Amino acid sequence: MIVFFIAHGLTLLATLVLGLAVFLANPRRTTNSVFLLLSLFIAGWLACLTLGIHTTEAGWARRCIQAATLCSVILPQVVNWLRVSIKYPQKSPLAVVLHAPAWLALAAVTAAVCCTPLYIRQIILPESVAGLQLAPMPDYGVGVYLFALYFSLSFLVLLVLFIRDVRRLQGLARTEMQFILLGCALGLLYGFSTCLLLPFFFHMPQAVRFAPFGAILLNGVIAYGIATQRVLEVALFLRRLLAYTLLIVYLVGLYLLVWWLSEFVWEQFHLPGAEIPHVLAAVVIAFSMTPTHGVFQRFANRLFLNWGGSNVAQTSQKAGALLRSVTTIDELLRRFHRIVAEALGTDEITILVPEAGHFVQTVPAVASAMPLALGGDTLLVRELETRSTPLVLDAALRGRATAQLQAAMIQLQQAHASVALGIKGSSGLCVILLLGPRLSGRIYSAVEQDTLQLLASQFAAALENARLYTQVQDGKIYNDLLLDHLINGVIAVNAEGHVNIFNREAQRVTGLTQEAVLGQPFMRLPAPLAATLREIWGENRRVLNRELVLKRDRNEISLRAGGAIFTGHAGARLGALLVFSDITDIKRLELQIRRSDRLASIGTLSAGMAHEIKNPLTALKTFAQLLPERYEDAEFRTTFSKLAQTEIERIDGIVNQLLEFSRPAKPLLAQASLRQLIQRPLKLISEAAYKKRIFIETHFNAADDTLLADLNLLPQALLNFLLNALDALGDGGRLTLSTSLVEGRYDPAAPADAPPRPYFKLDISDSGCGMTPETLLRIFDPFFTTKSSGTGLGLTVAHGILHEHGGSIEVESRVGEGTTFHLFFPRPSGSAA
Repeated sequence: MIVFFIAHGLTLLATLVLGLAVFLANPRRTTNSVFLLLSLFIAGWLACLTLGIHTTEAGWARRCIQAATLCSVILPQVVNWLRVSIKYPQKSPLAVVLHAPAWLALAAVTAAVCCTPLYIRQIILPESVAGLQLAPMPDYGVGVYLFALYFSLSFLVLLVLFIRDVRRLQGLARTEMQFILLGCALGLLYGFSTCLLLPFFFHMPQAVRFAPFGAILLNGVIAYGIATQRVLEVALFLRRLLAYTLLIVYLVGLYLLVWWLSEFVWEQFHLPGAEIPHVLAAVVIAFSMTPTHGVFQRFANRLFLNWGGSNVAQTSQKAGALLRSVTTIDELLRRFHRIVAEALGTDEITILVPEAGHFVQTVPAVASAMPLALGGDTLLVRELETRSTPLVLDAALRGRATAQLQAAMIQLQQAHASVALGIKGSSGLCVILLLGPRLSGRIYSAVEQDTLQLLASQFAAALENARLYTQVQDGKIYNDLLLDHLINGVIAVNAEGHVNIFNREAQRVTGLTQEAVLGQPFMRLPAPLAATLREIWGENRRVLNRELVLKRDRNEISLRAGGAIFTGHAGARLGALLVFSDITDIKRLELQIRRSDRLASIGTLSAGMAHEIKNPLTALKTFAQLLPERYEDAEFRTTFSKLAQTEIERIDGIVNQLLEFSRPAKPLLAQASLRQLIQRPLKLISEAAYKKRIFIETHFNAADDTLLADLNLLPQALLNFLLNALDALGDGGRLTLSTSLVEGRYDPAAPADAPPRPYFKLDISDSGCGMTPETLLRIFDPFFTTKSSGTGLGLTVAHGILHEHGGSIEVESRVGEGTTFHLFFPRPSGSAA
């Protein structure tokens, strides 16, 4: 008695807690409120039935059984209210209760009859058996037939209505109807068996003690169907319910069998440890639970083979194949779209990817209409950024929704979608997946949601691979286009020495096609290119600005080439690169420029010589014409002789300077100190500088300035630079000379790819008037001068002398700020700094 009473009390408490939990899940939903009402009536039925079973007074037992019957009469009405609230979710609770007034009136009449002696004539209190008080036995009258008729008709009407609604409705509403139908069927079958069938027809009145336990079955199934966020379809629910029921029955039976056999053995052999049989039974249960569960699960799956649902195993295989594939993002999105459609049974799938701050529809492609777009700051996007599970519209409506979630669901409805899922990558939300209703009308159950999450997780990894692959492909296309549109020829050789890049300019210059070159050893290239690559490949050295001559079709093509070995991050050689440009036209232009410069130089030289020689010749001609007339004049002859000698020496000096310019004397090089070489021309100009109030300053920063120089020619050249500076200074100013040691490529005769080498640098700076850019370009031209006197050959001759010493000159000058000549002399090898 006490055990049944406690069990019934716990069942009553569980029913109330379950109803309250469903109501609090979403108090604003009418279905949840009606379910709370159903739980209250079931709890009332349980309370009355429990009290009636355990009472020992006939009057109290009658009242309890009648009250329980009244609750039973109301239960079909409440179940119908549940149906109406799901079918018409916009109706209020009062409108739902008044939906079928005729049926409600019939229930009232039946309830009234059940309160009269027509229903229960008397209560029989049986005697206790072995100290166990038996439940009271009602003696039913003819009213029980009215109750049974009402209940049967109500059940049939509800069955017809539910079947009709299940066929008409779709999605979650249909699934909720199915669960209510299933829960009521199981609960009514259990209650009818324990309360009427067994006591009335099989004379087992004590079976009514087990009737309250059916409330858990009825209420639990319905609560699961209308309140669970991730609800299963009925077929899957029954499959799991059957599997677990069979497992429980098997384990209980196995436990009892092992315990009974062990107990028998212990008693026969009088073994110690009375609790050991229970331990053995528990151990057997523990080892048999896992394999047995799999057996019953497979058995249940075979029973419900054609009940639909997603094939998770097959979907996982396709997702794995998708993950292992290497493809572009567009192809991956199309394949993912196809897999999701096949796995979930829907063709309304939209994939949106980020683009310019929005998520824009990419798959399926839209040809005419505007593609669907969601702003990056919309509430639906924000909700998907924070969620790790799919946003199912029907399921979200079942629970309490925040303001943001309600707005997100409105946007989801506006997009004509039932499910939204955000797929996240390493940089955040990267894809939004929108799914429409399923073609079969079924819901996106927990299995489908799990399948969708599985696909999403697989897709996120595949998307990263596809993004990298797409970047590589786009980079390859970009590089191919870039290489093909370069004005330079490019040839690349891989680590095996085979050509793997041969761009369009290389094809034009060589006359070869890519098909004939790619994949072939580089030695099959034209000889000049192959030789250069062989030098780069074999000697592992760089080549810069090398001029090559390529013979093609009896024509010569001039090339300027450069190349080098390229290696990986670990230093392994990956290949070689050769870049060249066609300079044939440049060579022709240079030749034309040289011819033009030569003609211009000849013209300039001729004009300068004519101007310089004409003056002394004019004087000689004048005296020669006057000589016959004034020959007797001794003073005239003396003057004429001196003047003639002076003018002839002047002409001779011009001719000698011209010879030095055209054929500079080969210097006789010897070791000398640059400091000492500077001192000689400084002494020569010191007096003139003193008279002009020019301050001379020297800075010899090179510790060892020994160089190879001609002891006569180089001081002469330095003197020309110093005299030029004195003329630029005029009266007053500063002349600065400084030496230093630098590194670079200042030898004009050295090849362009020669390594840097040390040079002595001599800077001659003046604070004079400076030169204009136009003048700066012509200071080394022969016979060019800005002075009122002089031949304009001084700097030209000095430039030639420096060139013969292997040096070079750079000039910096600004008007009003002065001029600096940078003279570079090669430092002999082996010298100490």
